[in-house]
Amino acid sequence: MKALSGWIALFLLAFIAALIYKLPARWVYEQGQPLLAERAAWSQRIAVVGLGGSLWQGHAAQLRFDERLLGRFSWTVTPLALLDGRVGLNWLLQQADGHLQGSAFTALDRSGELLQDVQGQFAANEVISFFPYLPLLLEGRIVVDLPEVAIKGQYLTHVQGTIRWQQAALTAPQAIALGDLLFTLQPQEEPAKPPAETSASGGTVVVAKQKKADLLVMGTLSNQGGEVAIEGSVQLFRRGKVESQIAIAPRQGASAAIQNSLALLGRRGRDGQYHLNWSGVLQ
Repeated sequence: MKALSGWIALFLLAFIAALIYKLPARWVYEQGQPLLAERAAWSQRIAVVGLGGSLWQGHAAQLRFDERLLGRFSWTVTPLALLDGRVGLNWLLQQADGHLQGSAFTALDRSGELLQDVQGQFAANEVISFFPYLPLLLEGRIVVDLPEVAIKGQYLTHVQGTIRWQQAALTAPQAIALGDLLFTLQPQEEPAKPPAETSASGGTVVVAKQKKADLLVMGTLSNQGGEVAIEGSVQLFRRGKVESQIAIAPRQGASAAIQNSLALLGRRGRDGQYHLNWSGVLQ
């Protein structure tokens, strides 16, 4: 009798697993969307169009972010992630001239979401769709290699990896060759120590700056080749605050047209560079 009960239990588990495996992706999305919106605020900015397949292995004709169509999206659930208390999937985003792929996990204890091994490449001009107010046309390709990206609530909390803009160039409003740009992102695991300043009497005064302790990710930007030299840093703090300091200068032999275009950025510093500083909140 015990053996029979065991076989019945095994059959029921297999039957339930088969049902879950076959659940239509559209039905799961419609039922789970309110729960997902409650767990992760950023998910409200994402929508899918033309769902097909199952919960286990499905696809969407288009993935939409803030009303912008990003491309065809497909996924396969990774059941072993449940052993770590997470729901996980491998995903692929395809465009006409590029792709991104990686793994995504969300913790069952609501501690946050994690993207791993995000890799791919796409046309640089695709980025402009996120900044429609900028009258720019870009050339080259963006190559992404991000081993880890962590999100908690609606904010990025951890980013590691590189983003390369190969054969970068502006074609409008002014044609400018930028060479190859490299943007490196490194998480700051330990709070930065407060900087020390020297007082008028010669002693050392420790200046406590809370924002230094809140620094999460340090990004550095540089380029090789091109008609202008670019260098700078981007800092990501807690609660999505971002600060950037970028310096741009014409290289030796740059045309008068390029130098005139750079002059529109403002006054040139004594170091021969144009300095662009920006701060805001990334959500």
